[in-house]
Amino acid sequence: MNCLSCGNTSATRSGEHVFAQWLLDYLHALKTPITHFRYQADGTSTPHRDQIALDSLRLKRICEPCNNGWMSRLEDHTKAILVGLMERTLALDALADEQRRLLARWAGKTAIIESYAVGAEKPIDAQLLGYRRDGDQTSDVRRSRRSDLRPGQKRT
Repeated sequence: MNCLSCGNTSATRSGEHVFAQWLLDYLHALKTPITHFRYQADGTSTPHRDQIALDSLRLKRICEPCNNGWMSRLEDHTKAILVGLMERTLALDALADEQRRLLARWAGKTAIIESYAVGAEKPIDAQLLGYRRDGDQTSDVRRSRRSDLRPGQKRT
């Protein structure tokens, strides 16, 4: 299969939930129905897909090792931050840098998965999902991906 996260792999395809089950359960939204619409240039919209429950929205373009590996770890590490923000025991502007990085990686991963799961006309570049994965493996890789260098400057 061609996993959106790691590329061509012989690993088994998984059904990655767009929205984590713990999050939908926390929000009491497991069976909340949604309908996707496509907006036209004239301002009108038409349904793009049949109505689906949020807990059924899955993407089958992620392999099991990515789904059960780095994506699962990212959910686990981000859960306390998200719950804290939702319960207002944490404030966004008071988060430590590492908490902000985790939250940004989670939001990016979720947006990319959602863009493919709903069949967006212009889904987010899947290469960015690989960057989210790389950030899980080592902090050196994460730092090397940041665009904090000026043009022509080399990392030392």
